Amino acid sequence: PFFYQAICDDKGVWVLEFAPRIAGGTRFDTVKMFSGYDYIKASINSFIGQPLDDKYDTPDVKYVVRHLYMKPGIFTKVDGLDELFASGEIDTYFPFANPGREISTSMNSGNRIGAIMVKEYSYKKADERIAAAFQKLRLLDENGNDKSYWR
Repeated sequence: PFFYQAICDDKGVWVLEFAPRIAGGTRFDTVKMFSGYDYIKASINSFIGQPLDDKYDTPDVKYVVRHLYMKPGIFTKVDGLDELFASGEIDTYFPFANPGREISTSMNSGNRIGAIMVKEYSYKKADERIAAAFQKLRLLDENGNDKSYWR
């Protein structure tokens, strides 16, 4: 894994940054779930000169992940998760924020409370399940107000 950032213009290529880097967020979990491949282990092995395991599975299903964003406030709870798991409408929840975290007015990754994932045989069906889940989820602030960003 390698991160590279540059500006290209009519005068040439200007390298701003380059470094070994591994994707964060839900990527590691989802890649390992659907392929069985541990790219963090592979990355570390590549750094220390160990042989790489290049075996992985190609899944029959599609995995779709959508982030849960919150409007400004103090995050206290994701309401509706238990029902979505019980009904099988979502397959996985990735928590990013602990209760009590202050969510600011700037719209960036700091507003992410978590992510939900579904697995399906088609992207269309996965997107339908995600849309239905968003109708049932509520990101609650300290006063019980729904601060979900998608509403």
